[in-house]
Amino acid sequence: MHIDSTDSIVVQSLRKIADLVIRHGGYINPDCTIHQRDEHIWVTCIANAEPAPVFIVPDALFVPVSHLEWIEVDGKLDYQGDINGLSHDRQAMLAEMLIIYNRVDKLAKVAKAHPVVKLSNDLELSAWFKKHAPAIEFPNVNNARLFINTRLFGGSVSDAPDSDLSYLMPFLDYLNHHPYGPKYERYEDTAWQVSTPAGNGDRMQCHVRYGKADAFSIALWHGYFDPNTKHIASLDCNIDAGESGNLCIVGTHPDRKKINAPRVIPASDGLKMVDIILEQPQLQSFRTFLGLALRSRCRDWSQPYSEQQASALISKIIAINIAAYTELSIICAVESQSTALRQLFAQVAVKQIALLRTLLIDQPQVD
Repeated sequence: MHIDSTDSIVVQSLRKIADLVIRHGGYINPDCTIHQRDEHIWVTCIANAEPAPVFIVPDALFVPVSHLEWIEVDGKLDYQGDINGLSHDRQAMLAEMLIIYNRVDKLAKVAKAHPVVKLSNDLELSAWFKKHAPAIEFPNVNNARLFINTRLFGGSVSDAPDSDLSYLMPFLDYLNHHPYGPKYERYEDTAWQVSTPAGNGDRMQCHVRYGKADAFSIALWHGYFDPNTKHIASLDCNIDAGESGNLCIVGTHPDRKKINAPRVIPASDGLKMVDIILEQPQLQSFRTFLGLALRSRCRDWSQPYSEQQASALISKIIAINIAAYTELSIICAVESQSTALRQLFAQVAVKQIALLRTLLIDQPQVD
């Protein structure tokens, strides 16, 4: 492993983390480089014909922090809570990771630029969120908690297999997100790994897929525009579905940074659908899925007829999302109110509208 940083303290902490990983039977690709410039940290590696591991991090070094309260002390990230339940090496890992976070001043960047922080200062943009994504709230933001949420991985670890924990990931949290990058892989011995991209021997940045997230979610939770997304997570909307009642679409829950599998929840006046993904390759599956849900309300409908009705409803969902993002685009286009935040969501709006219009073209006509 190579380290590209002029900060001796960052270099020292990275080497201590590497020593812990190796001592626990992990692996670090000798061709990988960890780069650090100001608050930015990223990883590159030689891209060979066949993907190879960049890091293999033993489960014993993932640091459960669900029980800690994250705070800001004199502008630095800190925590309150008992860590005596963590192993000695997990405590050491947490200490070194905290040194790096504070040394590169990640917290200050969140406090100054994170959309969740800045939205509270833009009443018009906040009103759009309340209308189209009402579950997202921005009360008295704790910058420390907001920052640490961008670093956490959720799941279980070997010494708590039945618990759903939040934990920090040594090395793996330096890999930036790409919506079509590799996923984290878990070995039978509970070690986690991320592989290099395939290539022709050039040094390339190593990405990972944090989860299925569209341009809107990436901008909101990670603070940048990603032009590579190819799907839309529907915003909240209510549609009169005629004989089958009301169709309530609920967008991605604000506590999650990714989209889970779509769900249908029966309601007294119709259907509630959660985590709906609008994506060209998945449109037919969505039609079938929604058609089956409609049949649960109207049992005398045939499946072909149900899918016809589903197509009409999907077109309405797409049209409502287009209208919402058009409204967002208009808000963000006001030059007298231009801010970095509005410029960010202006890009998101253009991207979402373009994808949605493509989906609308691909919808079959309903007689």
